[in-house]
Amino acid sequence: MTECSLAAIMGHCSEKGVVLHTLATDYLPAERTDMDALVRAAERLGTSLVPKLFDAMPLGIIIINETRQAVYCNGAFRGLAEEVGNADPVGMRPGEALGCVHALDGVNGCGTTVFCRHCGAARAILESFRGTTGFHECLLQRSREGFSDALVLQVFTVPFEFEGRQYSLFSGMDVGHEKRALEMERLVFHKLLNSASGLVMLSNLLEDEVGEPLSEYTSHMRSASKALVGQIRNYQIWGAVEQGRIKVIPESMSPARLVGQVVGDCDNIDVGHECRVLTDCSHAGEISTDPDLVRLVLGVLLENAMEASAQGGSVSLACETLDQGVLFSVTNEGFFTSVQRARMFKRAFSTKGEGRGFGLYRASLVVNRYLNGRIWFEEQDGRVVFYVQLPAKLDASI
Repeated sequence: MTECSLAAIMGHCSEKGVVLHTLATDYLPAERTDMDALVRAAERLGTSLVPKLFDAMPLGIIIINETRQAVYCNGAFRGLAEEVGNADPVGMRPGEALGCVHALDGVNGCGTTVFCRHCGAARAILESFRGTTGFHECLLQRSREGFSDALVLQVFTVPFEFEGRQYSLFSGMDVGHEKRALEMERLVFHKLLNSASGLVMLSNLLEDEVGEPLSEYTSHMRSASKALVGQIRNYQIWGAVEQGRIKVIPESMSPARLVGQVVGDCDNIDVGHECRVLTDCSHAGEISTDPDLVRLVLGVLLENAMEASAQGGSVSLACETLDQGVLFSVTNEGFFTSVQRARMFKRAFSTKGEGRGFGLYRASLVVNRYLNGRIWFEEQDGRVVFYVQLPAKLDASI
C-alpha cells in the first residue's frame, strides 16, 4: 500500500476523488469518495472478469474502496441489501447497505459511531487497508419501517490493488442459523438432562418408599432413567467432539473393566431382536487414556454390530495387549459391498437408511484426533471385525 493510500483511509489526504475536508467521527474516517469518481471506478471494475465470477457465488461479496464505499457487489450481497430496501448498494458502506441501525443513526454513517469501535466488520476492513487479511464476527442489528432482524456475519477481508488504487474484497457469511442451532441444542440438552436427572432421583425415592412389592418395576425405572441421563451426556460429548470443543482428560483405566461397562451400557439398547454379547479380554494391566471417549467409541461399534447381527445371533467385544498399548475388536457376522467399503467412516454414510451414518464417522474422529489411535475394519470368513488400537499412555498435548 502506498503512503498516500494509507493516509486516505486514515483521513489525512485527498487522492483521486477522496473528499479532503475532515468530518466528525468516533472511529474510522467519515470522508467519502466523490460519486463521479466512484462510478468511474465501478465501471472499470465491472469490465473485468472477476466480478462476473463473484456473481456465481452464494456468498455475499462486495469490493470497497479506501473510503469503505462499495464499488461492486454480487447478487448474494445485493439480496441481503434488498431486504432493507437498498436495491443498488454501490456507493454505500457495508453497514448502510445492510441496514445496520447504528450506521443509519450515525451522522456520518457506517464506521463512524462509537458502536463501530466494537464492530467486527469495521475491524476487518481496517485490517485490510493496513495490508493484512481480516477475519471477524459481526453482530449486525437491522431495522427499516417495522422490519427488524439480526445478522451474524463471519466477515473476511482481503486487500488488493487495481489500476493503482487500493481496494478490499469484503465477504460476509451468515452464520446466524449455526449460532441459533447451537443455542437451541445447549438449551434442549440442559432441560433434558435436568428432567432425566429428576427421574433418577424420583425412581430412587420410589424404590425406598414402596419396598419389595414393586421393586422389580422401580428397579427398571431407575435403570432406564440412568440410561437416559447417560445417552444425553453422550450426545453432548459427540456435539463437542464435532465442534472441536472437547477436552481430553487421560486417566489410568483397566481395559477389561471398560469392556464390562460398554456391555452394560448396551443392555439398555433395543436393536429389535435377541443378540448375545460375548467378551474376551486378555489385557490384565492398565492404560492411560480418556475412558469416556473410549467408552463412546466402543459403544458405537458394539451397537452397530448388534444391529447388524441376525435374530438370536452373537457379537463379540475383545481386547488384547500390544507392545505399546491395547487393541480392542468388535466382531459380528456379515460382509460389506464394495460401495460400503469405499465409504466407510464417511460422515452421513449409512447402511441403515436416511438420517443415520454419524456414529462411525464420529468414532473415527475421536480415535484419530483425540485418542492418538487408529481405527479400521477387516472382513474375515464371513465376519466383519472393527479394530481400535490405542497407545498405552495418551499424550493429551498432541
